[in-house]
Amino acid sequence: CSRDWSSDVCSSDLGADWVTGGANWAPYLVSQAFVAAMFWAVWRLGAEIVGPRRALLGVVTLAGVGAYDYGALQFNHNVAQYPFWALIGWSLYKAMREDSTRHWLLLGAWTALGLLAKYQTLALLLPLAAFVVLQPQARRCLRTPGPYLAAAVAFVLLLPNLLWLLHHDALGPARFALARTHDGHGAWGYVLYPLDFAINMLFWCGLSLVCLAMLRGRANEVPASRQPDSFDRAYVVALGLGPFALTVGLSAVTGLGAREDWGTPMLAFVGLLGVVFMPAIDGRSLRRFWIAAIATSATVVLLVVAVQQVIDPYRGFPGSYFYPGAKFAREVTAGWRAATNGATLRYVVGDSFTGGNIAYYASDRPSIYLDGDASKSPWIDEDDLRKSGAVIVWSTRQDRESPPPANITARFPALVLQKPIAQPSAWRSEEHTSE
Repeated sequence: CSRDWSSDVCSSDLGADWVTGGANWAPYLVSQAFVAAMFWAVWRLGAEIVGPRRALLGVVTLAGVGAYDYGALQFNHNVAQYPFWALIGWSLYKAMREDSTRHWLLLGAWTALGLLAKYQTLALLLPLAAFVVLQPQARRCLRTPGPYLAAAVAFVLLLPNLLWLLHHDALGPARFALARTHDGHGAWGYVLYPLDFAINMLFWCGLSLVCLAMLRGRANEVPASRQPDSFDRAYVVALGLGPFALTVGLSAVTGLGAREDWGTPMLAFVGLLGVVFMPAIDGRSLRRFWIAAIATSATVVLLVVAVQQVIDPYRGFPGSYFYPGAKFAREVTAGWRAATNGATLRYVVGDSFTGGNIAYYASDRPSIYLDGDASKSPWIDEDDLRKSGAVIVWSTRQDRESPPPANITARFPALVLQKPIAQPSAWRSEEHTSE
């Protein structure tokens, strides 16, 4: 909910009000559009390798990957990278197979856009680079201008971001990623964390694997219209298993645990892997597959409805999609104006969710100072913030008021306590104004 480019493009003054009418559902639609774009790119790649019919079967199995349905309800940087992983896989294949200048140029663009969405795209690029170097047929492309054109396009598109990193904190992304790893099991972490990541990935794609199991037949009555060769199979393995192997390997070497959401883009090629290595598909197995696929889709829909409408509200932890952000932002803005004789709210200090809701919904469109931490919000001029004042917010699920975080009290000792703003069920935020 923080003021990132995705929300602004979808429903702010920066871009698409004329399409959405400023509707708040636009980011949710964009999330599904990015997932659909990923499915399309996987299908295009699969059509090149096994033909469009089998490729479609592989894509249908992705409906059983939890990360692409329930896990993609909200648009964020994880979802933003999904289509670019698939587009990179498609364009690199076409570029190597056909020495297509167009696809080399597209590969550079997809690479840059993927990295701009999330630097984790490197987890795909490194195994693919290894494939190009180690696979004899792929290595021939290094003697052509194509790979260097792709690198040049990617570099030009990434240059503003690279310059920004050098100017601010070149190692910041690495430190951020390390801070989000798990490291609480000592020597056991070298075994437990890789195993935990692998189990989580199996959980995410469990229904897809069931569908693929149903697809295996006794006789090959539905042959692939195109037969994959050794190059194709090696390439699909590099795409589908390379990033996973890299992540598990790093976890085993460092003893650090990778977050499960880091693995979600790696599952984009699960279905393609299955159909490429499927020995036989007959009419009976095809019918079983479609029954399983329909049942999987229905199960996912029912689970999403059950979690959103029944389980989460019963547990007192409603999903963020039910958070009354617009109402909350209006109350905070009204409180600010009452306390400042109608001044414009220019800054809000808080976490990305609570503060982000205010930054997104408030009519004044304040800038968010994430956690009051200059390293997280280098665009904030703190002198101007202290001159203009700010709203400081934090959340609690307790039934009583909670004090502000210690770092906030130390940074803003002159803050003035305001009345708490109660939210339904577990959502409750407290507002404080620093003047």
